[in-house]
Amino acid sequence: MNNTEIDDLSAWKSQTADFLLEMGQKYGDIRFLLEASKMIGMREVIRRKLNRNLPLWEADKEWLKNNLFAE
Repeated sequence: MNNTEIDDLSAWKSQTADFLLEMGQKYGDIRFLLEASKMIGMREVIRRKLNRNLPLWEADKEWLKNNLFAE
């Protein structure tokens, strides 16, 4: 894979994760959130939700409680 292909794949992954977050929010379905977290990680999912002023779900809050101070 060359750098252009890697950049394209990274952009696709990011856009797909954003779409999954939007769908999860729209339909209140945690499965979308979990799929997004598989793609970009839960930390990034929560960061994106906070940047978009989306509400945090219990799964987000639980992850924060367990990982906020973990290094």
